[in-house]
Amino acid sequence: MDLTVVPSGSVLSSYKFQWKWNGQSISGATNATLSLVQIRTADAGLYSVTVSNIAGTLKSPLARLTVWTPSGVISAWGQNTYGQSPSPLV
Repeated sequence: MDLTVVPSGSVLSSYKFQWKWNGQSISGATNATLSLVQIRTADAGLYSVTVSNIAGTLKSPLARLTVWTPSGVISAWGQNTYGQSPSPLV
């Protein structure tokens, strides 16, 4: 599953990204897209990304990832302010 952020604004260069899981930085997660592979129940939680450049720093709204078992159904839910998820992904 991929989580992607698309920055927009008047200063569109040299972006830096830092993805977080439950408020903690994810090591090496410094691209616009966070790819989660072989998702397990332990990956459930709140995800966000901080985007910065010379104009400043912004933190995304939280996106909740829920993993149900035993079938391993994945559901992502968050505010749809920026088109992250128009409906639960099931």
